[in-house]
Amino acid sequence: MWDRARLHCENIAPRQALETQGVGVHVGEWGAYRFTPHTVALRWMQTNLELWRDAGWGRAIWDFRGDVGPLDSKRAAVRYEPLEGHPLDRAMLELIGANCPPPNGAEKKGAGRIRRPVGKRKRQGLTSATRRRSARGGLRPSG
Repeated sequence: MWDRARLHCENIAPRQALETQGVGVHVGEWGAYRFTPHTVALRWMQTNLELWRDAGWGRAIWDFRGDVGPLDSKRAAVRYEPLEGHPLDRAMLELIGANCPPPNGAEKKGAGRIRRPVGKRKRQGLTSATRRRSARGGLRPSG
């Protein structure tokens, strides 16, 4: 059975051993596909998010908007709420945010808010790294 102890043994402990050798760990592109029952997906996500948070690892969900994320997932048996014309899975969003330590270990004004996406015209010509900095308020697109 894949419980918290087994997830730790199989997925956390081996990578913590690598960390002792100076290897950095980041959990990239994780998530539960929309056909996974909502309650199962949330339990799995919560357990893993807590394990990764406790290990001090960063992570990136596969997609925020789409089949895996909390926005526009089309997952069955979810009580969605509208957000600017899109169905939002508030339970999933709050779960992701609750297991996110504050940036640099300190609370920031507006941390955890959903920000309005930058329009297509404004994104043109920007690299993905620049768009990420822009979304965090570090840069503003020109034009």
